[in-house]
Amino acid sequence: MVTRGGMDRKLCRGGTSYILIPMLPFAVELCLKGIISQGGRAFCRTHNLKSLWTDLDAVEQVEIRTRVNSPAWRNEEKLRRDALGITGEMRTVDQIIQVHQDDFQRWRYVVDGERNLTEENAHVGTDEAIMDLYGIVVACVEYHQSRNAQ
Repeated sequence: MVTRGGMDRKLCRGGTSYILIPMLPFAVELCLKGIISQGGRAFCRTHNLKSLWTDLDAVEQVEIRTRVNSPAWRNEEKLRRDALGITGEMRTVDQIIQVHQDDFQRWRYVVDGERNLTEENAHVGTDEAIMDLYGIVVACVEYHQSRNAQ
């Protein structure tokens, strides 16, 4: 345990996993804002992933879903989940957005005395959150690159 600001903090295996928790939802946020901007639209000023997801047009949503749900990606994700011992069901993009919509705001301040940032009390384990959000980041980056190539 690490004590900071008078509170014990379990910084998830030395801190690396903890750092990814706020950074991956922030990366998803930036990716979604980039896709919205690339489509010539203004994005809403929010960290909420669900609000940003609904700002994508239908084609953009389908492109991201298709990439995340591709058999190749799902196979890779299953291998990573097995290696980490994650036994829960793989989520759909919509489930990921719903579950993680406010992660950046909830997890960004380690010393926030009102939040217990331990893995046991999180709404989802850190490894599972990383798996969920990483897939969306990769899908967004691939989609962005494919649009730039056109």
